[in-house]
Amino acid sequence: MAIKHDIVSKDDWLRARKKLLAKEKKFLRMQEALGAERRSLEAMSNAARMSCLSYRAQLDPTDTTQARLFRAAMEFEHAFSTAGGLLAEPDPTGAGDVMPGFGDQREIELLVKAGFLSCTLTRPRTFMR
Repeated sequence: MAIKHDIVSKDDWLRARKKLLAKEKKFLRMQEALGAERRSLEAMSNAARMSCLSYRAQLDPTDTTQARLFRAAMEFEHAFSTAGGLLAEPDPTGAGDVMPGFGDQREIELLVKAGFLSCTLTRPRTFMR
């Protein structure tokens, strides 16, 4: 027996599709973030891993102050660069838990999140090294 499906308007279909794509995008970003964190933790020595995880355990997950400050800093960096400023490449998180070699990768991820286009980020880094 065939299943009967309701036919919806194009607008309803587009709304449902956009909602599903937004959920999928959020899920994929969470997956990427978990993968990046796992790779970083696996590369650390046991002592460094324990220190990093102990520090993270002390953070209050309900306090959004650090997240808001971090987002404001990202917006400032984007505006500064758009105005012609040159950005340096220190630890991109400021938390000190980015491993050497992973820092550049994480920095690019965070700058894309801040609004930069990835193609504008890789050229200066490959050109300058």
